[in-house]
Amino acid sequence: MGKPTPFTIVRNEGMPPVATNGATRLMCLDADGEVRLRRAIRTVMVAPMAERLIPQLNALSGELLANTMSAEDVAARLHALQLSCTPIEPQHVEWAYVEIAGVRVYTDGTDVIVTRQDLLV
Repeated sequence: MGKPTPFTIVRNEGMPPVATNGATRLMCLDADGEVRLRRAIRTVMVAPMAERLIPQLNALSGELLANTMSAEDVAARLHALQLSCTPIEPQHVEWAYVEIAGVRVYTDGTDVIVTRQDLLV
């Protein structure tokens, strides 16, 4: 997944602040509301590659030495090892949000979320 188009807060005199990414605008007309941005990188935490693969490689080595596997089984196991080595790309998250009286309205440019919760990535 690529990086989202970043939001920018535009402030013009006599106008309420607007968060925009060129395609979407978020504006708060209430004086007690504030337009803010939240950026993050969402990723999956996994064990180090060696910690995950060495036990699997050791098991496969033992089975290969026992000479009990067909060529198709060996290919399938190697393919499974290859898939477990594929890195998981981080996902960039970008939200503009407004908070009024404890209620937050978030948008990422596509979806709009209304909540009292502080959304964490």
